[in-house]
Amino acid sequence: MEDNYDKPEEQPSEDSQFTKVEQPELREISPEELNKILEEHGKWLDSDRKEGKRANLQGARFWKANLRGANLTGANLQGATLWETNLQEAILRETNLREAILREANLREAILWKADLRGAILWKADLRGAILRKANLQGATLWRANLWFADLRGAILEYADLEKASGLTIEQLSRVKTLYRAKLDPALME
Repeated sequence: MEDNYDKPEEQPSEDSQFTKVEQPELREISPEELNKILEEHGKWLDSDRKEGKRANLQGARFWKANLRGANLTGANLQGATLWETNLQEAILRETNLREAILREANLREAILWKADLRGAILWKADLRGAILRKANLQGATLWRANLWFADLRGAILEYADLEKASGLTIEQLSRVKTLYRAKLDPALME
């Protein structure tokens, strides 16, 4: 099956200032396997990391999964493909989402405190009310993402693409750690 991307008018250039992370080979995750991984991760969190196993979903590929309210604190989702996944109210504190594809993902009211979202693709993602405090979004693409009431305090938005993001305010941007070379909608500055 060929991937059909809904690409924005302009895309980041290949000669980006960032070192590309080696992408893992994508692997399909069945609902049963995902449930087992989440169960083991829950034990790992509840036992203060003495029992169970940290969720390693690096390179995982699943669409339209329902992870609403899931606690994935500290999980590894680097390079995962999570298109149209429901992560509403999920706890993703200190989670590795580096270069993850979260296209059209529902992250409403998700907790992404100190999450690593460097190079993540959040095209049309719903981040209304999400907590992104101290999250690293360096080089992330948030094209047409919905950021109404998102908490961006201390977030790193260096080189992030925020063009056409909705709900983004000057007040939100005044609280980030850095906006160095971030792409912003010109209308936001009027």
